[in-house]
Amino acid sequence: MDVDMKDDMDDDRHLEVSTVAVTVWTPEPTEHEPVPEVPPKSDTDRTVLRLKIGLAAAIAVAVALAGALFVVRHQSSEEQLVTEAVAAYTKAWNAHDAKAVRAAMALNGTFSASDSLQQMPMFTAYSGPELERVLNKLFDAGVTLETTSRVLIAGDHTSRATVAQKFTYTVYGLPVAEDGLSQFTLQAGEGADRGKLVIAQHLWWRPRPPSSPSMLWILES
Repeated sequence: MDVDMKDDMDDDRHLEVSTVAVTVWTPEPTEHEPVPEVPPKSDTDRTVLRLKIGLAAAIAVAVALAGALFVVRHQSSEEQLVTEAVAAYTKAWNAHDAKAVRAAMALNGTFSASDSLQQMPMFTAYSGPELERVLNKLFDAGVTLETTSRVLIAGDHTSRATVAQKFTYTVYGLPVAEDGLSQFTLQAGEGADRGKLVIAQHLWWRPRPPSSPSMLWILES
């Protein structure tokens, strides 16, 4: 609407007022979009999750087995021969089979135990009646022999090997577990064992605190 106003004033000044059309834009109210609700997990979703977890565990086991197989397959032929000889000998101990132990050894094979590599062994059992007596005494005490590391040899020499092993047995009602090292001297087998290695000497060593139980307690009982 336009309005013109003219008034006569005593000082002959004129005031002219015009109206200006102003348009005010008022934003339309916006509605907040509702946050979508997460539907509860169904039994099917839980089953899928369990399957995924099981699959991940199976993959982890497969990777571990593949790693172990890689080590075995990448052993040299010399390492494999030594490992097989030690495994056969250890298996015979755990079977408490004195005949099998002797079969895994050379004809003049020996078994000895020591608290110090710088001193003479505590005892040495030579092939024959003495070795038979020692084995039977230890078998009666429920002895077991566990290999706890990979068999190590020097280069491609198969005559000597070192492996971490654990002897367990019971003496005077006391359960004993001895962690130590087995040092093996090996030689080529003869006759039916041709192409294989046999144990010529087994020296079992482990540091033993004074007065702690040892195999001597069994052999002296």
